[in-house]
Amino acid sequence: MGTVGSILRSERLRRGVELEQVSAETRISVKNLRAIEDDDLAIFKGSFFYKSFVRQFAAWLALPAEAVDAPLAAALSAIPEPPMPGVPENGARGRTPKVAALRSSRRWNLRWFSSAACLVLMLGGCSGLHVLWENSRGRFEASATAFIHSAGSRLRGLATATVVHAAPSVAIASARVPARVPVPSRAATTAPSQEASGAFHVEVSAVEPAWLSIVTDGKEIYSGTLEAAETKTLEGHDRARIRTGNAGALSVMFNGKVIGPLGERGQVRTVVFTPDNYEILGNATAVALVSFTPKGE
Repeated sequence: MGTVGSILRSERLRRGVELEQVSAETRISVKNLRAIEDDDLAIFKGSFFYKSFVRQFAAWLALPAEAVDAPLAAALSAIPEPPMPGVPENGARGRTPKVAALRSSRRWNLRWFSSAACLVLMLGGCSGLHVLWENSRGRFEASATAFIHSAGSRLRGLATATVVHAAPSVAIASARVPARVPVPSRAATTAPSQEASGAFHVEVSAVEPAWLSIVTDGKEIYSGTLEAAETKTLEGHDRARIRTGNAGALSVMFNGKVIGPLGERGQVRTVVFTPDNYEILGNATAVALVSFTPKGE
């Protein structure tokens, strides 16, 4: 029985693929993939990431889980767990530093005095404005009423004069107006709908962080971690592909119809969309990660 790295390297070489191709498909950095094949466990800070990367690598090579279970268990036992925060790596408790006691000193706090002064000034200003308004309100109301009556009288006189002088012009103009040409209705010039053009629409929403890759008509339009309550939309004409590392965290709507999540939480899934249908490819592989960076570090 070989090591985890020798088993994965042999299968990869047998298939004739490079580490760069595996990294592009699994989103695990080439550095981590090479460390796995070399059985270099010192690069991993804990057993969690090492186990997850090995599972994804083996699943991509279509190796059964039993092929790497035994050597993986042996490798995990050799990886030390990271120390708890505040505890040194050797496990010994650090010496508590001695801090001198704080000396209390009474000082006069003048903040309350400035606050009280601002409050008094504000109340005095409001009172002065109120008295000024009460004294001048009568004169302001009388001036406003006189102005409104004067403006109303002028507007009524102007409207009467306009009606009297405009009547002959309206009669002359009506005799010269040619017959109207029928205008085509807006419905006749409406552009064809989205369905008639053969396009399709997909909307992806996340309920928790999930890595997502979107390729539309052969062009990658998004690759990264979709945060909770974030939405991505795509519009294609021929073919679109969605790949995610946390299928249960995504809700998908296809051409206005809700198709729900793509799988269980933590599953890696690939879905292909065409103008009239969609298909989930391959068997989903459950992993412990529900979000990670594109490089996997």
